[in-house]
Amino acid sequence: LYFLTLPTLAGDADKWDEMLSVESSLWNSSVDGTYTLVSYDDNYETYLKSMGIPWLVVPLILRGSESLEIKLSKTGAEIKTITDWVTREMEFEFDTVFNMTYGRGMGIMYNICERPQHNVVFCKSEEREKNWKLSSHMTFSERGMVNERIFLNKNIGAKKYYQKEGFGLDESFPVVTEKEVDIFAEDDESWEEDEDW
Repeated sequence: LYFLTLPTLAGDADKWDEMLSVESSLWNSSVDGTYTLVSYDDNYETYLKSMGIPWLVVPLILRGSESLEIKLSKTGAEIKTITDWVTREMEFEFDTVFNMTYGRGMGIMYNICERPQHNVVFCKSEEREKNWKLSSHMTFSERGMVNERIFLNKNIGAKKYYQKEGFGLDESFPVVTEKEVDIFAEDDESWEEDEDW
């Protein structure tokens, strides 16, 4: 029950979208690295529910952590996904169909991915038994990655935002930190002396 009281990552989606959408040339730098989920847009919950994820599991996903360890080459990719619940590794060649099970045996997803630009990986997925068609468009920048996912059958899209490990935020981006506050502690001024009271 405590887990459900934790905040979700949906609050800063607009700021992350702006920061990660800034054009920066990656032609001479590597996309490889570890990417940590820092936010997602308001459609992500609807996207999860539209795929049949149980209502009880959705809040756990929305409050959970996720990181991706990504290695790209000219011919393919290795992606390791680490969440609070599972670690999954996949390796694939670009422009070649591959399949994988999803959701603890819920089904098999057939995928094909391409790398149309140095900083873009685009994948199309199909769940043949349910006749689902999905896409994933990962756009990498110097600071992170935006993964735009679309459930094509239902025309529901969602964006997830990841910060690249080793690339800090600039000073214009506010960072929320936790601070323990004792509301019963006395400060230097007594509230009784406050003339505005």
